[in-house]
Amino acid sequence: MPKLLNLRATLGLSVIVAALLLVLALLVLPTPAAGADPPDTREQVTLTGSGPVDIALGNQARLAVRLRNAAGQPVPGARILFTSPAAFAGAVGEMEIGEAVTDANGTASLDYAFRIEGQNLIIARFLGDGTYQPAEARTTVMVVMPATGQVQLAQRTAGVELPVLGAWTIIAVIGTVWAVYFGALLLVAGIPEGLERQPQLTKGGET
Repeated sequence: MPKLLNLRATLGLSVIVAALLLVLALLVLPTPAAGADPPDTREQVTLTGSGPVDIALGNQARLAVRLRNAAGQPVPGARILFTSPAAFAGAVGEMEIGEAVTDANGTASLDYAFRIEGQNLIIARFLGDGTYQPAEARTTVMVVMPATGQVQLAQRTAGVELPVLGAWTIIAVIGTVWAVYFGALLLVAGIPEGLERQPQLTKGGET
């Protein structure tokens, strides 16, 4: 009986020691961060862009970028997305202005007409694939009014881009709206008067 009690005590002590060692190991060993993404093992690439420093409003220019791998070699057949920041109704985002695919030299180009005066930020972005990591390049183009006095195609406003209309066009539109409105009022006002002037028939057909 004493031997059995000693065996039980030894087993109980061993379980307690093992539990303590397990808790200590969990406290000491580093735990991975929750939601941590695995390392990206794809090859890194660089995207460099070129374009005009300044351009006249409404003119077209060629935007070009070149995609290279870590060894500096061109990456052909890659899809490049060109965007520009835009705002509408208080929401700010990016507007897609075009896309192109890199050629054998890793170059992708896009012909784009600038229609907003001031600084235009152009973003070229490679979204990545199964071999290469994503990359992007940014360039800023200053768009100025042409010296020849051509009409501005668009103007920048607070959050909205609107076409520029001539003053006489606006006056004509407003005048047309008011004319239709007053014409409708006169038409409605003349209907009861016309009804009152109609002869009323009595019994026997006498008026």
